[in-house]
Amino acid sequence: MTTHRKYSSFKYAQFEKMLDDWFGTDRNGGSGLDVITDYNDPRVCKLSLAGVCPFTIFKNTRLERQPCRYEVCPCPPNLREKYLLDRGDTPTTYDQQLYEILDAMLATADKKIAFSKSVRNSEAAKLQEHPELKKKDAQIADLIEKSRQAGINNEIAKAMAYLDQAELIREQRTTKEFELMKRGEDKESRIHVCEVCTAVIKQSDMEGRMEEHVAGRQHKAYLKLRETFENLKSAGIINKRRSSRKRREGRKGSGPVRRLQPLEE
Repeated sequence: MTTHRKYSSFKYAQFEKMLDDWFGTDRNGGSGLDVITDYNDPRVCKLSLAGVCPFTIFKNTRLERQPCRYEVCPCPPNLREKYLLDRGDTPTTYDQQLYEILDAMLATADKKIAFSKSVRNSEAAKLQEHPELKKKDAQIADLIEKSRQAGINNEIAKAMAYLDQAELIREQRTTKEFELMKRGEDKESRIHVCEVCTAVIKQSDMEGRMEEHVAGRQHKAYLKLRETFENLKSAGIINKRRSSRKRREGRKGSGPVRRLQPLEE
Protein backbone atom coordinates (compact mmCIF):
# COMPACT_ATOMS: atom_id res chain seq x y z
CA MET A 1 0.00 0.00 0.00
CA THR A 2 1.36 3.39 -0.96
CA THR A 3 1.67 5.81 1.92
CA HIS A 4 2.21 9.53 1.85
CA ARG A 5 3.95 11.66 4.41
CA LYS A 6 1.51 13.90 6.28
CA TYR A 7 3.23 17.17 7.14
CA SER A 8 2.45 18.84 10.45
CA SER A 9 3.40 22.27 9.14
CA PHE A 10 0.45 24.28 7.82
CA LYS A 11 2.50 25.45 4.83
CA TYR A 12 3.51 21.96 3.73
CA ALA A 13 0.09 20.51 4.51
CA GLN A 14 -1.41 23.08 2.17
CA PHE A 15 1.11 22.12 -0.50
CA GLU A 16 0.30 18.43 -0.09
CA LYS A 17 -3.43 19.07 -0.39
CA MET A 18 -2.81 21.07 -3.55
CA LEU A 19 -0.91 18.13 -5.06
CA ASP A 20 -3.75 15.81 -4.04
CA ASP A 21 -6.22 18.06 -5.86
CA TRP A 22 -4.10 18.18 -8.99
CA PHE A 23 -2.83 14.63 -9.28
CA GLY A 24 -4.92 12.58 -6.84
CA THR A 25 -3.94 10.90 -3.60
CA ASP A 26 -2.33 8.08 -5.59
CA ARG A 27 -0.04 10.53 -7.39
CA ASN A 28 3.14 8.68 -6.36
CA GLY A 29 2.23 5.63 -8.41
CA GLY A 30 0.41 3.24 -6.14
CA SER A 31 -0.21 -0.33 -7.13
CA GLY A 32 -3.95 0.10 -7.11
CA LEU A 33 -4.29 -2.08 -4.02
CA ASP A 34 -4.99 0.96 -1.85
CA VAL A 35 -8.32 1.88 -3.49
CA ILE A 36 -10.65 2.88 -0.65
CA THR A 37 -13.86 0.89 -0.47
CA ASP A 38 -14.72 1.31 3.24
CA TYR A 39 -15.89 4.66 4.63
CA ASN A 40 -14.37 3.71 8.00
CA ASP A 41 -10.94 3.82 6.35
CA PRO A 42 -8.77 6.17 8.48
CA ARG A 43 -7.89 8.17 5.38
CA VAL A 44 -11.51 9.18 4.74
CA CYS A 45 -12.77 12.47 6.20
CA LYS A 46 -15.50 11.56 8.68
CA LEU A 47 -16.89 15.09 8.74
CA SER A 48 -17.37 14.95 4.98
CA LEU A 49 -19.11 11.61 5.42
CA ALA A 50 -21.55 13.21 7.84
CA GLY A 51 -22.35 16.04 5.46
CA VAL A 52 -19.60 18.61 4.98
CA CYS A 53 -16.01 19.24 6.03
CA PRO A 54 -15.87 22.71 7.66
CA PHE A 55 -12.17 22.96 6.83
CA THR A 56 -12.13 22.00 3.16
CA ILE A 57 -15.24 23.99 2.28
CA PHE A 58 -13.47 27.28 3.04
CA LYS A 59 -10.50 26.44 0.87
CA ASN A 60 -9.26 29.45 -1.14
CA THR A 61 -11.40 31.90 0.83
CA ARG A 62 -10.34 34.46 3.41
CA LEU A 63 -11.77 32.18 6.11
CA GLU A 64 -9.41 29.33 5.27
CA ARG A 65 -7.54 28.40 8.43
CA GLN A 66 -6.10 24.91 8.22
CA PRO A 67 -6.41 21.95 5.86
CA CYS A 68 -8.46 18.90 6.72
CA ARG A 69 -6.27 16.36 8.54
CA TYR A 70 -7.73 13.49 6.50
CA GLU A 71 -6.09 12.40 3.28
CA VAL A 72 -9.36 11.93 1.36
CA CYS A 73 -11.55 15.02 1.63
CA PRO A 74 -14.18 15.47 0.47
CA CYS A 75 -15.10 11.82 0.59
CA PRO A 76 -16.06 10.06 -2.66
CA PRO A 77 -19.82 10.17 -3.34
CA ASN A 78 -20.07 6.36 -3.38
CA LEU A 79 -18.67 6.12 0.16
CA ARG A 80 -21.10 8.74 1.46
CA GLU A 81 -24.01 6.93 -0.20
CA LYS A 82 -22.95 3.70 1.48
CA TYR A 83 -22.55 5.49 4.81
CA LEU A 84 -26.04 6.99 4.60
CA LEU A 85 -27.48 3.61 3.65
CA ASP A 86 -25.82 1.89 6.61
CA ARG A 87 -26.66 4.70 9.00
CA GLY A 88 -30.35 4.79 8.26
CA ASP A 89 -32.28 7.07 10.60
CA THR A 90 -29.93 6.61 13.55
CA PRO A 91 -27.27 9.33 14.00
CA THR A 92 -23.68 8.18 14.41
CA THR A 93 -20.65 9.52 16.22
CA TYR A 94 -19.57 11.11 12.97
CA ASP A 95 -22.83 13.08 12.83
CA GLN A 96 -22.43 14.06 16.48
CA GLN A 97 -18.90 15.38 15.99
CA LEU A 98 -19.86 17.40 12.92
CA TYR A 99 -22.90 18.83 14.69
CA GLU A 100 -20.84 20.10 17.61
CA ILE A 101 -18.25 21.67 15.31
CA LEU A 102 -20.93 23.39 13.23
CA ASP A 103 -22.76 24.50 16.36
CA ALA A 104 -19.65 26.33 17.57
CA MET A 105 -18.78 27.77 14.15
CA LEU A 106 -22.28 29.09 13.44
CA ALA A 107 -22.64 30.49 16.96
CA THR A 108 -19.46 32.50 16.38
CA ALA A 109 -20.72 33.63 12.97
CA ASP A 110 -24.07 34.72 14.41
CA LYS A 111 -22.32 36.75 17.12
CA LYS A 112 -20.30 38.51 14.44
CA ILE A 113 -23.47 39.24 12.48
CA ALA A 114 -25.15 40.67 15.59
CA PHE A 115 -22.09 42.83 16.32
CA SER A 116 -21.98 44.19 12.75
CA LYS A 117 -25.66 45.05 12.98
CA SER A 118 -25.17 46.85 16.29
CA VAL A 119 -22.34 48.91 14.78
CA ARG A 120 -24.53 49.74 11.79
CA ASN A 121 -27.43 50.76 14.00
CA SER A 122 -25.27 52.85 16.33
CA GLU A 123 -23.70 54.67 13.38
CA ALA A 124 -27.15 55.28 11.91
CA ALA A 125 -28.24 56.77 15.23
CA LYS A 126 -25.29 59.18 15.12
CA LEU A 127 -26.70 60.77 11.99
CA GLN A 128 -29.69 61.96 13.98
CA GLU A 129 -27.28 63.98 16.15
CA HIS A 130 -26.11 66.09 13.19
CA PRO A 131 -26.42 69.81 14.15
CA GLU A 132 -28.57 70.72 11.14
CA LEU A 133 -31.00 67.87 11.79
CA LYS A 134 -31.20 68.66 15.49
CA LYS A 135 -31.96 72.29 14.64
CA LYS A 136 -34.83 71.16 12.41
CA ASP A 137 -36.13 68.88 15.18
CA ALA A 138 -36.14 71.80 17.63
CA GLN A 139 -38.01 74.03 15.16
CA ILE A 140 -40.61 71.33 14.55
CA ALA A 141 -41.13 70.76 18.28
CA ASP A 142 -41.48 74.52 18.87
CA LEU A 143 -44.08 74.93 16.11
CA ILE A 144 -46.09 71.95 17.34
CA GLU A 145 -46.15 73.43 20.85
CA LYS A 146 -47.28 76.82 19.46
CA SER A 147 -49.99 75.05 17.50
CA ARG A 148 -51.16 73.29 20.66
CA GLN A 149 -51.32 76.55 22.60
CA ALA A 150 -53.18 78.26 19.77
CA GLY A 151 -55.69 75.42 19.75
CA ILE A 152 -56.23 75.79 23.49
CA ASN A 153 -56.96 79.50 22.90
CA ASN A 154 -59.44 78.62 20.11
CA GLU A 155 -57.17 80.24 17.51
CA ILE A 156 -57.82 77.51 14.97
CA ALA A 157 -56.43 79.35 11.93
CA LYS A 158 -53.19 80.14 13.75
CA ALA A 159 -52.91 76.55 15.02
CA MET A 160 -53.27 75.19 11.50
CA ALA A 161 -50.69 77.68 10.19
CA TYR A 162 -48.18 76.48 12.78
CA LEU A 163 -48.83 72.87 11.76
CA ASP A 164 -48.30 73.75 8.10
CA GLN A 165 -44.95 75.34 8.98
CA ALA A 166 -43.98 72.28 11.02
CA GLU A 167 -44.82 70.00 8.09
CA LEU A 168 -42.74 72.15 5.73
CA ILE A 169 -39.72 71.97 8.04
CA ARG A 170 -40.23 68.22 8.44
CA GLU A 171 -39.99 67.86 4.67
CA GLN A 172 -36.85 70.01 4.67
CA ARG A 173 -35.38 67.80 7.37
CA THR A 174 -36.05 64.66 5.33
CA THR A 175 -34.35 66.22 2.31
CA LYS A 176 -31.37 67.29 4.42
CA GLU A 177 -31.02 63.82 5.95
CA PHE A 178 -30.97 62.28 2.48
CA GLU A 179 -28.32 64.78 1.35
CA LEU A 180 -26.11 63.96 4.32
CA MET A 181 -26.36 60.26 3.61
CA LYS A 182 -25.69 60.77 -0.09
CA ARG A 183 -22.58 62.84 0.65
CA GLY A 184 -21.25 59.97 2.70
CA GLU A 185 -21.34 61.61 6.11
CA ASP A 186 -23.18 58.51 7.27
CA LYS A 187 -21.01 56.13 5.24
CA GLU A 188 -20.49 53.60 8.06
CA SER A 189 -24.21 53.15 8.70
CA ARG A 190 -25.05 52.53 5.04
CA ILE A 191 -24.06 48.89 5.03
CA HIS A 192 -25.75 45.56 4.42
CA VAL A 193 -24.92 42.74 6.82
CA CYS A 194 -25.28 39.30 5.26
CA GLU A 195 -27.14 37.08 7.72
CA VAL A 196 -25.74 33.95 6.12
CA CYS A 197 -21.98 34.46 5.89
CA THR A 198 -21.24 37.55 8.09
CA ALA A 199 -20.07 39.67 5.14
CA VAL A 200 -20.52 43.44 5.34
CA ILE A 201 -21.32 45.21 2.07
CA LYS A 202 -21.61 48.96 1.52
CA GLN A 203 -25.03 50.05 0.32
CA SER A 204 -23.35 52.03 -2.45
CA ASP A 205 -21.91 48.75 -3.77
CA MET A 206 -25.08 46.69 -3.34
CA GLU A 207 -26.32 46.85 -6.93
CA GLY A 208 -23.10 45.61 -8.42
CA ARG A 209 -21.87 43.30 -5.70
CA MET A 210 -24.86 41.41 -4.31
CA GLU A 211 -25.12 38.97 -7.20
CA GLU A 212 -21.37 38.43 -7.08
CA HIS A 213 -21.49 38.02 -3.31
CA VAL A 214 -24.26 35.42 -3.31
CA ALA A 215 -22.38 33.42 -5.93
CA GLY A 216 -19.14 33.65 -3.95
CA ARG A 217 -17.45 30.68 -2.27
CA GLN A 218 -17.72 32.05 1.26
CA HIS A 219 -21.47 32.66 0.99
CA LYS A 220 -22.09 29.25 -0.59
CA ALA A 221 -19.93 27.60 2.07
CA TYR A 222 -21.96 29.10 4.90
CA LEU A 223 -25.19 28.14 3.15
CA LYS A 224 -23.98 24.54 3.04
CA LEU A 225 -22.89 24.62 6.70
CA ARG A 226 -26.24 26.01 7.84
CA GLU A 227 -28.19 23.54 5.71
CA THR A 228 -26.18 20.60 7.06
CA PHE A 229 -26.54 21.86 10.62
CA GLU A 230 -30.32 22.07 10.29
CA ASN A 231 -30.46 18.59 8.78
CA LEU A 232 -28.48 17.17 11.70
CA LYS A 233 -30.64 19.04 14.18
CA SER A 234 -33.81 17.68 12.57
CA ALA A 235 -32.34 14.19 13.01
CA GLY A 236 -32.48 14.75 16.77
CA ILE A 237 -28.81 15.51 17.43
CA ILE A 238 -27.93 17.98 20.17
CA ASN A 239 -24.69 19.41 21.46
CA LYS A 240 -23.77 17.07 24.31
CA ARG A 241 -21.83 19.84 26.01
CA ARG A 242 -25.09 21.68 26.45
CA SER A 243 -27.28 18.67 27.11
CA SER A 244 -27.29 19.07 30.90
CA ARG A 245 -28.39 22.69 30.62
CA LYS A 246 -31.07 21.77 28.11
CA ARG A 247 -32.38 19.07 30.45
CA ARG A 248 -32.65 21.67 33.20
CA GLU A 249 -34.65 23.82 30.81
CA GLY A 250 -36.97 20.89 30.20
CA ARG A 251 -35.91 20.20 26.64
CA LYS A 252 -35.94 16.75 25.15
CA GLY A 253 -32.65 15.01 24.51
CA SER A 254 -31.63 13.39 21.26
CA GLY A 255 -32.33 9.84 20.21
CA PRO A 256 -29.75 7.09 20.40
CA VAL A 257 -26.39 7.73 18.77
CA ARG A 258 -24.91 4.66 17.13
CA ARG A 259 -21.15 4.23 17.17
CA LEU A 260 -19.63 3.01 13.93
CA GLN A 261 -16.00 3.46 14.78
CA PRO A 262 -14.19 5.66 17.32
CA LEU A 263 -13.00 8.89 15.73
CA GLU A 264 -9.29 9.50 15.62
CA GLU A 265 -7.97 12.19 17.90
